[in-house]
Amino acid sequence: MKDDNNHLQKEIVPNKLVPLATFNGREEAYLIRGKLQSEGIVSFVVDDHPSGLWSSSIVQLQVKESDAINAKRILDETSPKCPVCASIDVTNRYSHFYKNLRLKCQKCGYEWKLKHDDF
Repeated sequence: MKDDNNHLQKEIVPNKLVPLATFNGREEAYLIRGKLQSEGIVSFVVDDHPSGLWSSSIVQLQVKESDAINAKRILDETSPKCPVCASIDVTNRYSHFYKNLRLKCQKCGYEWKLKHDDF
């Protein structure tokens, strides 16, 4: 018997999903996902190695290809930017939901403590 699940999947999901951003944990991915949803953009958090609700694994946020440009604009507006080089390629080093959050720019290596107006 031939498996037609792939054919059905293409009919059910008319838009291709594309990666928007990769995060070092689910917390930030779900925060950005909430912002995207408030703007009417459907997104999905993909975790290759789920190990619990708030794991520290690498996760990817995906959006429909048709929403990717608008989603990228929203991500750029809401992501913390390096105060030295303005890159948004920033990783976080935090403990317990943004208490004592420190950020590090992956482009220039600068580290700083997050303030609410950094977002």
